[in-house]
Amino acid sequence: MGDNRPESKDCRNFGCIPVSKIESKVAFRFWPFDKFGKVN
Repeated sequence: MGDNRPESKDCRNFGCIPVSKIESKVAFRFWPFDKFGKVN
């Protein structure tokens, strides 16, 4: 949400995004820390 919290919007405002709308692939994982690193 960053520095603009009073004006920020997230899923609580517009609902969850359907999986069919996701158009990217994961290349690197930051969390959870025990799985940190490149994703095959």
